[in-house]
Amino acid sequence: MEFLSALKILSRYGVIPTGAYLAAGRLEEAEAAAARGLALATTDNARAYHVPLGRLRAEALALQGKGPPSEAALLDWGRLIELATELSMRPEIAHCSLGLGKLYGRLGDRGAAGEWLTTAVTMYREMAMGFWLEKAEAALEQMD
Repeated sequence: MEFLSALKILSRYGVIPTGAYLAAGRLEEAEAAAARGLALATTDNARAYHVPLGRLRAEALALQGKGPPSEAALLDWGRLIELATELSMRPEIAHCSLGLGKLYGRLGDRGAAGEWLTTAVTMYREMAMGFWLEKAEAALEQMD
């Protein structure tokens, strides 16, 4: 019963549909679902949902080539990491580190990109998150 309750809550704020849209390459729908979820999470003061929804929205925007200017995007990722750290959301910290590393890579800052990607690799390895570890390692290898 706990699993179904968690699934219902995640669906309420749109984390699962947003992730599904993103995985399916339906980027505009992912962005819209994340925006709806963020609005509802803000209304409900459900702060923990801001991290995954913000991260998924940022990923959808990046893949569409849209989103805030680079400085604003860096600040957005930084805020997500701060909130995830405050709420002890280690997997989300790793996911945000991966996203931030990729963003720095796109901006041409190889040093910062390498640092954030290394952080993601280390965290994924410590948490035995093999699927994500492979993605982070591949992004880090692209920096070489």
